[in-house]
Amino acid sequence: MKENISLKSTPPVNKMQFVFKDDSWWDNACDCCEATLMECYNYVGNDFVQNGSAHSYLNICEQILDHLDIPYGDDDAEEICDRIGVEIVIEY
Repeated sequence: MKENISLKSTPPVNKMQFVFKDDSWWDNACDCCEATLMECYNYVGNDFVQNGSAHSYLNICEQILDHLDIPYGDDDAEEICDRIGVEIVIEY
């Protein structure tokens, strides 16, 4: 796990855009339960090697920070992405 990084020490940079395709689906509900949304987001492009499909917006942020080699803590990946100028676009 990467060490925490202070949000105040992270300088803002120009916007970086990452586009993901929403490949989410609903699983098959049975007689005893409701269908569940299975979130699945895949990067569009070939300049970022994704470590498996992301399963949430937070996981998208974590994968981007891993790609950029920027350390993050358990709860601040989204904040760091905002601070460094990451723009996440989700195509449906």
